[in-house]
Amino acid sequence: MTIKEINNLINEEKKRNEEENKAARQEFEKEMKAITMEESKKTEKIKNNQELDKVKKSARAKRDNVVNKYRNKVKKIQEKYRENCLKIEAELKQQ
Repeated sequence: MTIKEINNLINEEKKRNEEENKAARQEFEKEMKAITMEESKKTEKIKNNQELDKVKKSARAKRDNVVNKYRNKVKKIQEKYRENCLKIEAELKQQ
C-alpha cells in the first residue's frame, strides 16, 4: 500500500466518522424536540400543580434517557473509529 492509499483510507474513515456523528446528533436533536413539544402540549392544559410536576418529571426522565442513548451511540462510533484507525496503522507497520 502506498502512502497516498493509506492517507485516502484515513480520510475516508474520518469522513465516515463525521457523518455518523452528524446523523447521531440530528437524531438526538429530533428526539429532544419531540419531548419538548409533547411536554408543552401537556402542560398547556394542566391547572393542577401535582399533575404539572408529574409531566415535568416524566419529560425530564425521557430527556435523560435520550441523552444517555446519544452518549452511548457516540461512544460506539468513536470506538469503531479508533479500531479502524488502528487497523490502518497495523497495515502500515506491516509494510
